[in-house]
Amino acid sequence: MVHVLSPRSTTAPPSPASSQYERSSINESTGSKSHSSSEESLVDVAPVVDEVRDDIICAIFGLPPTMVFYPDYSCALVATIAFQGRMYPASDRVCFYSNLFGKETKLLIPYDTITEIAKTSTMFSHAFRIKTATKEYTFTSFWGNNRDLCFDLVTSLRNKALGITPVMSPKSEATPEASAAPATTSSSVPTETPVESEAPLPAAIPMMSSDPTPMYDVMKYVFPISVEMFVDNFFTDEPLFGLVEFNRRKGATEIKCDPWSPHPGVAGLGLTRTASFVLPVDAPIGPKSTRVNLVQERRPLENGGYLFDTSTRLADIPYGDYFAVEDRWILHKLSDTSLELCVQLRVVFSKSTMWRGTIESRAKSECKVKLLEWIEMANTAMSPEGLPPYPQGTRPPSPRRAISPRKVPSPRKKAPPPLERKAAVKTAEHKPDAVARRPAKRNIMPILFPWLVVIFLAIYVYRVHSLLSTMEESLQAQQVLLHRLTDAVRFVKHPDTRTHPTS
Repeated sequence: MVHVLSPRSTTAPPSPASSQYERSSINESTGSKSHSSSEESLVDVAPVVDEVRDDIICAIFGLPPTMVFYPDYSCALVATIAFQGRMYPASDRVCFYSNLFGKETKLLIPYDTITEIAKTSTMFSHAFRIKTATKEYTFTSFWGNNRDLCFDLVTSLRNKALGITPVMSPKSEATPEASAAPATTSSSVPTETPVESEAPLPAAIPMMSSDPTPMYDVMKYVFPISVEMFVDNFFTDEPLFGLVEFNRRKGATEIKCDPWSPHPGVAGLGLTRTASFVLPVDAPIGPKSTRVNLVQERRPLENGGYLFDTSTRLADIPYGDYFAVEDRWILHKLSDTSLELCVQLRVVFSKSTMWRGTIESRAKSECKVKLLEWIEMANTAMSPEGLPPYPQGTRPPSPRRAISPRKVPSPRKKAPPPLERKAAVKTAEHKPDAVARRPAKRNIMPILFPWLVVIFLAIYVYRVHSLLSTMEESLQAQQVLLHRLTDAVRFVKHPDTRTHPTS
């Protein structure tokens, strides 16, 4: 089975309008990624020079020997069943080859026929699709982060083949009028960053870890205060509204936060501190709370701004030891009375897991919700009224109810013996303790979930085995029928032979 998409009839390069339309369609389709396709088009991967490999690929697809190939990736083409094979990105087209149970699948997609490239993620896998004017192809079952690498490579090669150059938006200069306008309304709605992301920091500033995973722009917000006042209000040992108070209002318990201290062993990296607490978890599967460990670093910038790096690890959630969430808060000084807060995020994985896409999307959405809540509380804390007391709506303990006149014991009725009164008092006193000692309901989902996965996989393997058995029986029946037809033909041609067709 060979699918070849013929290139467009015209050989003229696309017009600027069409290039802009195609570039915008690809940028809009990658909604799950905060960084732009413009940055992805800057991916420069050297071709793989292997004469034996290139000759085999050219022989399979019938391509000229001058074709240039890049790194190939193992993946599967989604159809009625997943055709496991390999993708070979070339200089002018995408090649895919699969040989499943002797059935060959060859796919050639020229770059000038591609109208959309987008990432897709499900609960069990992450993939990306390539859409043309007539058909749509989805590729899945990548190993590790090969999905992102292959996506960036195909996007870069397509832009290069079509002559699309990335357009980076110049950084807007903050004028006094522009900085004074947002400073008048501190409760303005935070705005998300545009698709094109700038490099606000010099390359010399290191990250908290050496992982090459890029940062995603999450949000930008303008505060009508100076950078020094922002640091004093929110990031000191005794802040107006700091880490401890925010997490306490989020329901955290057992909060421990160390004071800021110089970075150990490395000079010039500013101050650092650690914190830990137990935070409630709102998830249908998993524990109801988790231990959170934070490591924060702060340092001033040369342009009068400030930088805050935070690394967060959730110890008790499923796959909590597989990743860490790193966020970076950058304070850009707009004027003496205003600043811009830029928040970036990335998820650093120490182990490979098929839940990578789900974890990243969940981390981004929760970070955005958390930032909106923090900004609202921070603005309220800086207002003259301040934050309301927490917890809100607590009711004082109700006084003991007076005994109704109808229930007043008659003086003529004999009082119970002293032993009975002591037993009744003892029972009444210990009744709340008995209720308090009632064992809490145990969450069995962390124990039940792995077994459900095992059962699902067993059912899947059984169905595949049944399908293969059915195919084997069908092939055997066809082979027996073929032998019978051969014997019958031989008997018709040579009736005097002793060989007779089997019944």
